[in-house]
Amino acid sequence: MNKRVFDDSFKTMAVELTHAKGSVKEVADELGIDPSRLSK
Repeated sequence: MNKRVFDDSFKTMAVELTHAKGSVKEVADELGIDPSRLSK
């Protein structure tokens, strides 16, 4: 399995989305990543 690497701008955008939507799980599902990755 290949390790996915996310750049800083993607990480910042993902965190901002979680604040705007109020749901880590919803944003993680939209981005195709595991919610635990986003909550870290």
